[in-house]
Amino acid sequence: QAVADQGKKVPVTTSSKAALKYFEQGRDLQEKIRFQDSREHLEKAVAEDSDFALAHLYLSFSQPSAK
Repeated sequence: QAVADQGKKVPVTTSSKAALKYFEQGRDLQEKIRFQDSREHLEKAVAEDSDFALAHLYLSFSQPSAK
């Protein structure tokens, strides 16, 4: 059964309040399909906590793709 079907959420793993704030701003922009706008916030999240895996993942979503 898929994780989404089980009602579980992916944990946000950072102890940095600043990184979490930037991540949430970037994630919110991505949910509005504003991937380019989200990049600045996610880069700041990663700068605050370089081990913040979920921020790295979301940052990868904001990168332009090669066509």
